[in-house]
Amino acid sequence: MKKVMSIIFLALFLISFSSAYKANITVMDEIDSFSGAIMKIKSTGTSEFSSDKYYASEYFTDVGIVKFEIETSLSEVDIYLRFSKDGSIRSEVEQGPFSINGSDILINLREKKEKEAFVENTTNETEANTTVENVTETPEEPEEPIENGPNFFVTTGKAIVFKEDGSINLTSSISGGVIIMVLLLFTALMMRGSKSHREDLRDEKELRKAEAEIKKKEGEIQRIKDGKNRNVKLEEAREKLAKEEKELEDLKNSEKEENKEEEKKEEEVKEEIKEAKEEVEEAKKEE
Repeated sequence: MKKVMSIIFLALFLISFSSAYKANITVMDEIDSFSGAIMKIKSTGTSEFSSDKYYASEYFTDVGIVKFEIETSLSEVDIYLRFSKDGSIRSEVEQGPFSINGSDILINLREKKEKEAFVENTTNETEANTTVENVTETPEEPEEPIENGPNFFVTTGKAIVFKEDGSINLTSSISGGVIIMVLLLFTALMMRGSKSHREDLRDEKELRKAEAEIKKKEGEIQRIKDGKNRNVKLEEAREKLAKEEKELEDLKNSEKEENKEEEKKEEEVKEEIKEAKEEVEEAKKEE
């Protein structure tokens, strides 16, 4: 079961990875106007920017250019830029929306500021005490970006892969489909192997249970045999004891008979002695 779950998570990870959008973003600002910059992004239409920060991959502060590389699951984003100089925040800018389709994105703040200054000067000339606020013109991207990044390909959640010009890349789409089919086949094989493994485990468990029952029965049989052997040995010991007791009793009786015969002989000797004494006495009297 753990292996199947691991395969499913791997498939989901690969699908989510293949659905990532990549883009190179170049930002142009006034020359020598900043020394550092960070960037955040959010989905168009939402109010909060992500807490994740993107740091510049390249700095050209002497000409006012900074580059970022991003990878996101969002197809369209708003961009937040914060510029710093000498350790303090110089400016904060929000731009967007931008489509993340694998091509380079150019944010020309220098041109935007020039347009804003031109509009402000024109307005000041035509209308006194009037200021222009919240100019949100989207800068026009030049025909050629400052630096052409790598040709990234983008896969959507529906497994449609686009080239930079927006046309469908059939080769990448077919490759993605093949990868998904291979993952599904691999998952099916793993599930089948897992089922066979579970059956083997069940058989092994039953075998261990049968072996335990056999050992238990063998132990009971051995105890019964040992009990019978003890009874036989006890009976033999009793018979031997009885035999020895009888032999001892016979010896004692024999000894008693011998003692009686000796006593009888002693009595006979005493009688003979007594008769002899009496004969001697009678003989003396006759003299």
